[in-house]
Amino acid sequence: IFFNQNNWYLIGYSESIKPKVRFFRVNFIEGIELSDFIEKTSIDFQDIELFLKNIQNPMTLFGVEQKKAIIKVDKEVAIYFQKDSKRFLNSQKFLEKLPNGEVKFSLTYTQPIEVLPFIQSWLPHLHILEPKELKDELYKKVKLFYDTF
Repeated sequence: IFFNQNNWYLIGYSESIKPKVRFFRVNFIEGIELSDFIEKTSIDFQDIELFLKNIQNPMTLFGVEQKKAIIKVDKEVAIYFQKDSKRFLNSQKFLEKLPNGEVKFSLTYTQPIEVLPFIQSWLPHLHILEPKELKDELYKKVKLFYDTF
């Protein structure tokens, strides 16, 4: 059991499922049944340790190839993204401070929903430079929001 973003999660491990490590939000568990099937496996604690080390939020997927994003931050909020500032996500890495006061940083993610809510919370001050697919996904979300008004 672990606590992440104000919720409790149960970690599950099985050699016969992919990914081997999964987590389940405790308040979404509707019931527990005793099964006749008991998987005889030895738990690879390295997999679980790797999972816990790399989880950024409940949307992080285990066993999925990570993608890298490059983000530019406007100078108005650059102080929060400086080299020695607290990171908002585990994978966040400071890249450089630009001459105009803006900052660039990178982060990795396994699916867009893992990082887009964070990026959206800093709009209009964060700009996705790459990858284009993540930038396009954000654009679609912002346009959909804008079109509802």
